[in-house]
Amino acid sequence: LWNPDGSPFDEQQSEEIEKAIEGQTWKRRGYESLGREGLEHEAISHHMESILSILQAEGDVVVDCASGPTSLITPVLLRRMGCRVKALNSQIDGHFPGRNPEPLEENLRDLITLVRSKPGSIGIAHDGDGDRVMAIDDSGRYLEGDRLLALFADFLKPKGIVVPINASMVIDELVKGEVHRTRVGDVFVSDAMKKNGLSFGGEPSGTFIFADQTYCPDGIYGAAFLAKMAQEASLADMVDEIPSYPMAQKVYLYEGDRDQISKRLWTEISSLDYERLVSVDGWRAEFESGWLLIRFSGTEPKIRVTAEARDLTYMNCLMDIADNVLERCLR
Repeated sequence: LWNPDGSPFDEQQSEEIEKAIEGQTWKRRGYESLGREGLEHEAISHHMESILSILQAEGDVVVDCASGPTSLITPVLLRRMGCRVKALNSQIDGHFPGRNPEPLEENLRDLITLVRSKPGSIGIAHDGDGDRVMAIDDSGRYLEGDRLLALFADFLKPKGIVVPINASMVIDELVKGEVHRTRVGDVFVSDAMKKNGLSFGGEPSGTFIFADQTYCPDGIYGAAFLAKMAQEASLADMVDEIPSYPMAQKVYLYEGDRDQISKRLWTEISSLDYERLVSVDGWRAEFESGWLLIRFSGTEPKIRVTAEARDLTYMNCLMDIADNVLERCLR
């Protein structure tokens, strides 16, 4: 369910729907009040024209659409912008025969090879449904989601930004305004952007929201914006100017009552000597030279741990702290 401005239903709206269904408290309406349904045959062209009205670019782009619906728009859009485009996996097929639809580095070998064979080109990769985008810079380097999020933030220089709790501390160094951290999930990023009147937000997963277009993640607009950035300067050079810190992730399986484990985790984490604790989604303990996040998966019996620090030794120390905390709490 989506609002007219493109934002997904927020928690309050979703809860109202759930309560109505569970309690069967909805009001009956006559047939004439049910609204209407129809097909918007011009949706793709409308989307394309909206982007073309504000973005133009030149340059060589290799785009991998993962055999998803962006096959119908991104290659065409980039050509109309002025780019020279080579398209991969651009025939729609829900079986995803060309590659796994997750735009991870190990699934983008063909894209990376083509970018490296064509000096000066960049690569753009979509996921299966097109709300996410990842990039290969003009040196043929895969850009992790955190790096791409930082790249957008550094280029746009927004007055403030919304990111989830697991985003890199590099964001805090690049953005002059306030950094709002939310629960993991683009619905929470979108909601916080609206409430705070901010123009940009995103997640390390590759979802980016540009409020001048819509409040939903738009991988197509993200692809077009990357092409514009690459025309103005080398993506590789821009990325090299952004700080990069070591980061590690780990997953723990758990059994037993989640609430009881959560209470034990809170007791352990609250005893740490941190500078700040952010608890909108799990616990992000921030220290002088790094941070540690411990959070429950929303869909599986797993606890996810992320640590980032200014040097590898400090990051390993943070992961050791997490190991000790989880060992005591999961006995």
